[in-house]
Amino acid sequence: MLLQDQLRLAKTAFETYRTCCFWSLAPDFVVDESTLPILIAGLRKHGDRAAFQIASQLTEKTVILALDS
Repeated sequence: MLLQDQLRLAKTAFETYRTCCFWSLAPDFVVDESTLPILIAGLRKHGDRAAFQIASQLTEKTVILALDS
């Protein structure tokens, strides 16, 4: 999965789970490569099963991106 696709998934998850997982983040929070760990942690800690699965997908891609660097 390309970084572009990973960020699209992360942005969609952020919008979907904003009220239950990310309510404490600043209104101008930007989803980018550097904030993926924050999103993954929030999805895992405060999300439902679907959020946890999205976090797993994002984690897989993050590990792959780190190995490719």
